[in-house]
Amino acid sequence: MRFGMCAAGLAALMGFDVAVASAADLPLRAAPPMVPVALPSWTGFTIGVQGGYRFDETRGAGSLFDPVLGSTTASRRFDLDTGVGGPRVGYDVQVGPSFVVGVAGDFSWGDARRTATETLVLPGLPPVAGAGGSAAVALAVATGSLTVRHQWDATVRVRAGYLFTPTLLGYVTGGLALLDERVNASYTVNGVFGNSFSASNTRTGWTVGAGLETVLFGRWRGHVEYRYADYGSQTYTWAAEGATGKLKTTTNTVLAGVSYAF
Repeated sequence: MRFGMCAAGLAALMGFDVAVASAADLPLRAAPPMVPVALPSWTGFTIGVQGGYRFDETRGAGSLFDPVLGSTTASRRFDLDTGVGGPRVGYDVQVGPSFVVGVAGDFSWGDARRTATETLVLPGLPPVAGAGGSAAVALAVATGSLTVRHQWDATVRVRAGYLFTPTLLGYVTGGLALLDERVNASYTVNGVFGNSFSASNTRTGWTVGAGLETVLFGRWRGHVEYRYADYGSQTYTWAAEGATGKLKTTTNTVLAGVSYAF
């Protein structure tokens, strides 16, 4: 009895050893290959839309001259703030793993107008002899109004940025800025209509700014941007009416938008 149990145990042990040896002789199964994660490339064209707000400060100074009544001057500040929105296009090149350079352009539509009215006393007619030999001065009261309207603006810029992560770009930008401007003015003297005049112009200036752009999903990107623009001074002259106007304009614009990368 004991001999049979010992023989059975020995056979089981020998079978286990054979199984272990056979398993050891089997070839090892290779681990599945690692699939690299595709990182977004920032090289290529983009097209999108954006919107925001343009804070527009225009300082105006004007003068009116009459060969008989004399001249007068006035100055006024116009706050032409407005919401803006429009298309945005660009082309970027990724330089190495961390830098991006490119060009960008945009067009934004807005509409803001302000009117300023001033009432001033012109020197008037020369003194004349009044009753009793006293001198009397004929004063002239001039009332003038000036309307300034700014609508679209556009920029053509270069930009350079640093990739904080493969999907987050911080950048600075700068270039040419354009602004649509329309001016209308009129005046009366002692309540009698004097004249009216108008002009339109595309102001040119420069702009600088900074922004952040991130990959949202797939080829879609989102961005936020701030820009300052200076359009210098523009002088309007209406020689026939003896009037001149000078406008100095600066803007601060904040924008957010989405674009698609090709």
